[in-house]
Amino acid sequence: MSLIEMKIASVGVDPRGGHLVLLQDGAMKKALPIWIGMSEARAIAMAIQGKSPPRPLTHQLILSIIERFQYKVKHIIVDELKESTFTAKIVLEPAVIEPKEQKGNLDARPMLEIDCRPSDAIAIATIEGTPLLVSKEVLTAAAVNIDLESRIKESDDFKKFLSTIKASDFKLDSPIELPPEEEEEEEDN
Repeated sequence: MSLIEMKIASVGVDPRGGHLVLLQDGAMKKALPIWIGMSEARAIAMAIQGKSPPRPLTHQLILSIIERFQYKVKHIIVDELKESTFTAKIVLEPAVIEPKEQKGNLDARPMLEIDCRPSDAIAIATIEGTPLLVSKEVLTAAAVNIDLESRIKESDDFKKFLSTIKASDFKLDSPIELPPEEEEEEEDN
């Protein structure tokens, strides 16, 4: 499976009130919108801002359990799109433990893949600062082409054009009539 590293471009609310996270590739050519729940959006936004809740929330609890079992998050993968639903995995690797704390041969432990919702995986990866990977198949099926480089160039060209025009460049055949101003009624107190 070919994987592409993505970054969080934004977390927000769509026009219908649904929460989403927008992932973007490093070349800024593709964006992947994933609709998520409000609590996951809040957890991701807090992690991006570097804020921690006063008490552990679900994602911090999961990370504490992972650490307690002497594993750490290596990366997450958004690996499939089935019937309009994304699937993901949290990939865990054995944590490096100081020799005096080591119990048994930890080096022989396998890496683990935990099936989960992408929103939870993204929240956990964001809190931990680990890579967000998306399969090329998912990007092909669901990503939006954004090519920001060409949009930035178009924007710069338009700004240059605006800086060269004057009001006298526009000629009106007839004057524009403005609507009459409405007078405010004064209230007697």
